[in-house]
This record gives sequence, C-alpha cells and structure tokens, in this order.
Amino acid sequence: MSLRCRLGLLLVVLLLSAASCAKLPEARSRAEGDVAIERLPTVDAIPAEWGDLVAVSNSANAGHMFQMWFQDDEGNLHVAFYNVRSNEIQSEGRLFPRSQGVTR
Repeated sequence: MSLRCRLGLLLVVLLLSAASCAKLPEARSRAEGDVAIERLPTVDAIPAEWGDLVAVSNSANAGHMFQMWFQDDEGNLHVAFYNVRSNEIQSEGRLFPRSQGVTR
C-alpha cells in the first residue's frame, strides 16, 4: 500500500472518529439533588415547626456526625446534622416531603 493511500485512510479514520464523539452529560454537584436543602435560622436550636424528634442516626464513615430526624404535623421528615467534635449543629439540613395521594 502506498504512503498516500495510508495517509488518506488514516485521515478518513480520524474524521469518522471525531464525528462519532458526543458530549457527555455534566455530573450534578452535591447541592443539586432531589432532596431539598433547608437552612436553619439559627445553629443553636431546631425550629419548632420541624416537629418532634423521631430518630437519631450516624454512619460508620463519619462517626462524629449525627443525623437528628424530625417529623412535622404533615408527616414530612426534616434532618439536622450535629457534629460531636465541634459541638455544633450544621447550618443546612434536609427536607424529605411526604408524598400525598400515592396508593399501593
């Protein structure tokens, strides 16, 4: 095969490769999830409208962080994060709304 034919074939392969590329979707940042972020009005108290404390949990990966789970009158779950090492409640919590009208 001649050099000119090889270069032509290489050029065709490169053009076809470039044409078949597609942009990958951008990864969502952690702040852009399906779970709503709630800002606590103060970091030394839990808002009364969050309801009653129903559970406390933590993870083996972050044993110094505790999640305090609250349930309001509508059944929505709110979670606040407490850091035992620094003895403070994080300024952002999460809201897990209760779905209405879902049947099984």
